[in-house]
Amino acid sequence: MRKRPVAGSLGETVPSSEERGVVMSGSQEPADLARQMRDKAQQLAEAAERATDPQERQRLEKKSRTIRDRSEQQSAMASGDIYPEK
Repeated sequence: MRKRPVAGSLGETVPSSEERGVVMSGSQEPADLARQMRDKAQQLAEAAERATDPQERQRLEKKSRTIRDRSEQQSAMASGDIYPEK
Protein backbone atom coordinates (compact mmCIF):
# COMPACT_ATOMS: atom_id res chain seq x y z
CA MET A 1 0.00 0.00 0.00
CA ARG A 2 1.50 3.31 -1.07
CA LYS A 3 1.03 5.93 1.61
CA ARG A 4 1.51 9.66 1.57
CA PRO A 5 2.69 11.76 4.50
CA VAL A 6 0.18 13.83 6.42
CA ALA A 7 1.13 17.49 6.63
CA GLY A 8 2.14 18.43 10.14
CA SER A 9 2.22 14.87 11.37
CA LEU A 10 4.97 12.98 13.08
CA GLY A 11 5.59 10.57 10.26
CA GLU A 12 1.98 9.40 10.12
CA THR A 13 0.69 8.35 6.73
CA VAL A 14 -2.71 7.83 5.21
CA PRO A 15 -3.67 5.78 2.17
CA SER A 16 -4.30 7.74 -1.02
CA SER A 17 -7.86 8.12 -2.30
CA GLU A 18 -7.15 5.57 -5.03
CA GLU A 19 -6.00 3.05 -2.43
CA ARG A 20 -9.18 3.64 -0.44
CA GLY A 21 -11.09 2.65 -3.57
CA VAL A 22 -12.37 6.14 -4.28
CA VAL A 23 -11.29 7.79 -7.50
CA MET A 24 -11.15 11.53 -7.23
CA SER A 25 -10.55 13.98 -10.03
CA GLY A 26 -10.68 17.74 -10.15
CA SER A 27 -13.58 17.67 -12.59
CA GLN A 28 -15.75 15.25 -10.60
CA GLU A 29 -18.92 16.73 -9.15
CA PRO A 30 -19.19 16.59 -5.34
CA ALA A 31 -22.55 14.79 -5.53
CA ASP A 32 -21.03 12.15 -7.83
CA LEU A 33 -18.12 11.67 -5.45
CA ALA A 34 -20.50 11.27 -2.50
CA ARG A 35 -22.51 8.66 -4.44
CA GLN A 36 -19.36 6.80 -5.42
CA MET A 37 -18.22 6.78 -1.79
CA ARG A 38 -21.63 5.47 -0.61
CA ASP A 39 -21.44 2.69 -3.20
CA LYS A 40 -17.95 1.71 -2.03
CA ALA A 41 -19.08 1.75 1.62
CA GLN A 42 -21.98 -0.55 0.71
CA GLN A 43 -19.63 -2.95 -1.11
CA LEU A 44 -17.35 -3.08 1.93
CA ALA A 45 -20.29 -3.67 4.29
CA GLU A 46 -21.44 -6.57 2.12
CA ALA A 47 -17.91 -7.99 2.03
CA ALA A 48 -17.80 -7.74 5.83
CA GLU A 49 -21.00 -9.76 6.08
CA ARG A 50 -19.44 -12.50 3.94
CA ALA A 51 -16.08 -12.49 5.75
CA THR A 52 -15.44 -15.57 7.86
CA ASP A 53 -12.41 -14.19 9.71
CA PRO A 54 -13.54 -11.99 12.64
CA GLN A 55 -10.58 -9.62 12.28
CA GLU A 56 -11.18 -9.18 8.57
CA ARG A 57 -14.89 -8.60 9.22
CA GLN A 58 -14.07 -5.93 11.79
CA ARG A 59 -11.54 -4.26 9.46
CA LEU A 60 -14.04 -4.13 6.59
CA GLU A 61 -16.82 -2.82 8.84
CA LYS A 62 -14.57 -0.04 10.12
CA LYS A 63 -13.49 0.91 6.61
CA SER A 64 -17.12 0.91 5.47
CA ARG A 65 -18.15 3.22 8.33
CA THR A 66 -15.26 5.58 7.65
CA ILE A 67 -16.10 5.91 3.96
CA ARG A 68 -19.83 6.24 4.71
CA ASP A 69 -19.12 9.05 7.19
CA ARG A 70 -16.94 10.83 4.65
CA SER A 71 -19.63 10.45 2.00
CA GLU A 72 -22.13 12.10 4.33
CA GLN A 73 -19.74 15.00 4.85
CA GLN A 74 -19.15 15.25 1.09
CA SER A 75 -22.89 15.19 0.47
CA ALA A 76 -23.44 17.95 3.03
CA MET A 77 -20.78 20.09 1.39
CA ALA A 78 -22.29 19.44 -2.04
CA SER A 79 -25.66 20.65 -0.78
CA GLY A 80 -24.12 23.87 0.50
CA ASP A 81 -23.96 22.98 4.18
CA ILE A 82 -20.61 24.44 5.21
CA TYR A 83 -20.77 22.91 8.68
CA PRO A 84 -20.96 19.13 8.16
CA GLU A 85 -21.46 16.93 11.21
CA LYS A 86 -18.29 15.48 12.66
